[in-house]
Amino acid sequence: MLPLSDFFYSDPYATLMDGVLYGKYLGIHQAEGSPCHHLTFGQEGLYWQIWIDTGDKPLPRKLQLTY
Repeated sequence: MLPLSDFFYSDPYATLMDGVLYGKYLGIHQAEGSPCHHLTFGQEGLYWQIWIDTGDKPLPRKLQLTY
């Protein structure tokens, strides 16, 4: 499965959280010049971070995957 394919499901949250062992909210940090909620998650064999815009449209701004 492609790493970003989880965003194309009707319920991306359920798909992304499947198998998550831990998660942590890291606060508000800049991504692409915008303030974003910064979250990190760990799954078996995968560590990922996501930055979600704090504005009126909370869309992902940045995603980092580490296998």
